[in-house]
Amino acid sequence: MEKAGAGDYGDGDAPERVAFILNQQAATLRALAERGLDPRLISADTQGVLIYQIPLLLSPSDAAELFADAKSWPWRTETDDFGRQQRESVYFGDEGCTFAYVGLSLRPQPWPPMLQRIRERVAAVGSAHNCVLSGCLANRYP
Repeated sequence: MEKAGAGDYGDGDAPERVAFILNQQAATLRALAERGLDPRLISADTQGVLIYQIPLLLSPSDAAELFADAKSWPWRTETDDFGRQQRESVYFGDEGCTFAYVGLSLRPQPWPPMLQRIRERVAAVGSAHNCVLSGCLANRYP
């Protein structure tokens, strides 16, 4: 099974507006519909990439709980190949799923309960493509 880490939620992003970039595959849309999610096409390009917003992925109360929970996450400012980053980050993931980019190698923190629940909802999208969400890199911008 293919594993893919994902997730980049800037501090100013409204969770209900977070869009998942999906390719045009009927299996994905069927999987979402079967789970009662209502994907809305918000953009398409000439290469067949479609961007869907999934407003029911997070309810307003879930979004509020997620942002309240995020205040207690173990945020860090990293220094990468280009110098000190201009944001704080935290990487959550499955044990053994190290995330590497621009000279950094981040070991995963355990999934917080609220983020784990969201992860399970996102699985509706990934399962249509035999993918598992194994990590989430969250960023907090000043």
